[in-house]
Amino acid sequence: MSVKKFFFGDSKVGPVDGYVLENEEISLTVLSLGGIIQKYIYCGKDIVCGFDDPDSYLESTCYYGALIGRYCNRLKELNIEGVSYPLTMNEKGKNQLHGGFVGMDKKIWEVEPGEDCLVLTCHAKDGEEGFPGNITVKVTYTLKGTDLVLDYQAVSDKDTAVNLTNHSYLTWTVWEELFWSTRPTSPLGLSVSATSFTSPRGSGSPAGILPWISISPRPLGRISRRSIPS
Repeated sequence: MSVKKFFFGDSKVGPVDGYVLENEEISLTVLSLGGIIQKYIYCGKDIVCGFDDPDSYLESTCYYGALIGRYCNRLKELNIEGVSYPLTMNEKGKNQLHGGFVGMDKKIWEVEPGEDCLVLTCHAKDGEEGFPGNITVKVTYTLKGTDLVLDYQAVSDKDTAVNLTNHSYLTWTVWEELFWSTRPTSPLGLSVSATSFTSPRGSGSPAGILPWISISPRPLGRISRRSIPS
């Protein structure tokens, strides 16, 4: 296991460092900008989409590889304990998307290397993008064999809304080459471990919560290419 730090480049929000976390199976490159997974090398192939300069990430509207906060998905309104909080609306003036105009994907995170992990920390102030509470978010990237484990923690000094995720995109052609072209009957499966999901309105913001019916993992070799976005 090893961790290497390097200078990735200057950006509109400041200098950006990169960190390469490696074991015998995986090489993971994470940026201090947005906690972005810039590269994920497995079997000699990069299986995620990304850019080679920091400003391309800031200018993109696709949130490639970034940590999303303080609230991923869309919010039309926020009401906590009977108090309404006006949020910034960065999606056509109708919704707040992925934390607002300056979400955690556009911030420089503090990065602390560990023995087999990277611990990233980001802060947001009370009232930022409309949310109540000074909040500290910590995300740990850990390599365990062929697994990448993400652990999320958040602490706020007020009741607030928090919904964190990573927004990586798989490089479909590489993924297909690694797992389908050579092994069309691969035992790899896809499942969703959840008890509920949010049903969207026409505008895209959540309309309510519906129960998730748990199903057995579906073999990825049986999922048509058309059913998965690039």
